Amino acid sequence: MKRFSLRYTLLTSRFDQLWFPLAFWALFVVIGVIRGPAYILDTSRAYLGTVLPLIGGIMAAYAILDDPALELRFATPIPAAQTLLERLAPTFIIQVLCALTYQVFALALAVDFLSMYGNWLNVQMIWLIPTLSLMALGCFSAIAAAQTTTGALFVGMVWIVELVARGWFAYNAGKYFLIFMGPLMPDHPDLVANYLSLSILSFALLFVAWALLHRQERFI
Repeated sequence: MKRFSLRYTLLTSRFDQLWFPLAFWALFVVIGVIRGPAYILDTSRAYLGTVLPLIGGIMAAYAILDDPALELRFATPIPAAQTLLERLAPTFIIQVLCALTYQVFALALAVDFLSMYGNWLNVQMIWLIPTLSLMALGCFSAIAAAQTTTGALFVGMVWIVELVARGWFAYNAGKYFLIFMGPLMPDHPDLVANYLSLSILSFALLFVAWALLHRQERFI
């Protein structure tokens, strides 16, 4: 148990960590087919930039404390950083696969990402930064509250508030923490600063989650 165990991770992972993201992926594939090539850019932007990060945040909120062998795990000398890595990495990998395969699907419908985002690096950033941000938020809030449901709820609340009030966030001090600036406002002059601040905030939240995870009595 001291070293990373892929078998343990697979055996203790819940199936909803897999089927929940895939269900939304399939839903947006159907939506993309129904709406057709004329709207595939808007459909792809909605999925990659808003829905995919939300799913990642919710899954991250459940990833650690939902471990059925959590008490046994705490009884063994496993570093907190290893726990974070083992439980969050599968969630992140699933989000990456969903993002890349949906881009392949969109390309099959002749999507023109480059007309809006300029290059393929920018295309990857529109889902990567929001996904990492909400995953870090979900993980931190669940551990801080010692309750997975609270973490998922907090992610959803932040997601809704920022999506509805994105105009206010974009042109006030909140522009540095607007998760959806990349996918929805690729021409914003402060986009690079937004990416940088969200990245720093994500690492800070994960660091605090790592520190809180050492207080194991809160979760048993």
